[in-house]
Amino acid sequence: MRRISTIVLALMLVSGLSYAQDYKAFKWGLGIGYAIPGGEGAGGGFLLDMEPAYRLSDAIAVGLRVQTALMVAGSISDDGTVTSGKISAVKSYVATGQYYLMDDGFRPHVGLGFGVYRVASIAATSTGAGIGFDNKIGLPIRLGFDAGHFTWLFEYNLVAGSDLDVTAGDIDKINNSYMGIKLGGFFGGGKK
Repeated sequence: MRRISTIVLALMLVSGLSYAQDYKAFKWGLGIGYAIPGGEGAGGGFLLDMEPAYRLSDAIAVGLRVQTALMVAGSISDDGTVTSGKISAVKSYVATGQYYLMDDGFRPHVGLGFGVYRVASIAATSTGAGIGFDNKIGLPIRLGFDAGHFTWLFEYNLVAGSDLDVTAGDIDKINNSYMGIKLGGFFGGGKK
């Protein structure tokens, strides 16, 4: 049974690769952008990523996104004093898929991903502070466009939250989800 499954998978892959494509199969993207953490007191930060991808067809690309995001968030009371703050560093390894809606020079696309997010957080309140490290599963939802060899992308990274012991016995829930707005470029992957 295993041999038959392998043969069927190989035939599907070869038949998928045999279709004529207008775009080069491999592309390597690099991006930089603005990261906005979710939750109360959302601040901001920045992100860097790289994403090698392979086009299964002109309309479908699959890849691996490796991203680092650094973000700061805080809550401010009515009198202007800071009551709590959080600094997070998130490194993610995500398998991605993109579907291109058009086949011209301006190519809007939508996509999803699934992968692991490694989160390091430092949180502080007026009563204490805590440090936490977590591995979480996440799902980026993507919307963007390619124009030439440049890309603009908006993605919302839906990541499970973490529990952080900020004071003795007082557990604080940390929201690890964040929005990313990025601009980048890619090598390869253009018109043949």
